[in-house]
Parts: sequence; structure tokens; C-alpha cells
Amino acid sequence: MNQFEPHQFRTALANLLSAQQGLLTTLDARIQDERTALNNRQSETLFKLANEKQTLMTDLEKFLQQSKTVVEHLKKQMPEVSTREIFEWCDPSGALDQLRLEVMTLTDACLSNNQHNGIQVRRQAHQVHRALTTLRGEDTKMTGYGAKGENFQGHEARSLGKA
Repeated sequence: MNQFEPHQFRTALANLLSAQQGLLTTLDARIQDERTALNNRQSETLFKLANEKQTLMTDLEKFLQQSKTVVEHLKKQMPEVSTREIFEWCDPSGALDQLRLEVMTLTDACLSNNQHNGIQVRRQAHQVHRALTTLRGEDTKMTGYGAKGENFQGHEARSLGKA
């Protein structure tokens, strides 16, 4: 471990993780904005936010790949050492490892919030599909779950033309 200068790697990793942290914080804010736009059914805002999220994700992927490259280089030099031990070797104070954990926490929060928004998007799409089906006069059957968890077919929906 002594053949490398840990401060060089500490600086590189700290810069990369800080950049990731900033992007993830911005991404989380965009995801929260997206939730608000979904609740208010603001289509134009949703498209704008989707583009911003895509740009943030692309930038985030670049920094993540660079971080991974640095850690993989160190792992090749020190194969018996875990990622956490590499971060502790680079920065014995533990601040670098703490930053890594914060980035992981932010990543988990973004994934969870984005999945929640995805569920909401699917639900709204389903509602729109059902409304269009009704307006077109197509028959729809509702499926649901009974009290014991079994599937059942609900009553047939009547179109507006048949009502």
C-alpha cells in the first residue's frame, strides 16, 4: 500500500464523489418537482423535467464511471483490500468514506422517489386509457382482487353510448 500516494487518490475520489453528490441532490429536486407536476397534471413541465433528469443521469454516469475506474485501479494494486478499506487508506479520517456513504444514500433516495413517480405515471396512463376506452364505446372488464387475494372479473363497464 505504501507505493502509492494516498492523498492523490483521496483528492481525485473526493472531487468525483462531491460532483456526484451535487448531481444527485439536483436530481432529487427534479424528481420532487416531477411529483408535483404529476399531481397537478402539468404535461409540459413533465417533459421538461424528463429532459433535465436525462441530462443529469448522463453526467452522473460519467462521474460514476470515473470513480469506478479509480477504485478498480487501486483494487488491482491491492486485491485483498475491500472498497471501504481503500477509502480508509486514502483518507484515514473517514471523511471520504462518509462522503461515499452519503452518495449511496442519495442514490437510494433518488431511485425510490423515481420509482414512486413511475408508479404514479403508470396509474395515470391506466386511468386515461380507461377513459378513452369508455369514450370510444369499447367494453372493458374490470379485474380485481377478492378478500382472500383471488382474482375476479368485475362488472362489465358500459360505454357512454350504451348507458
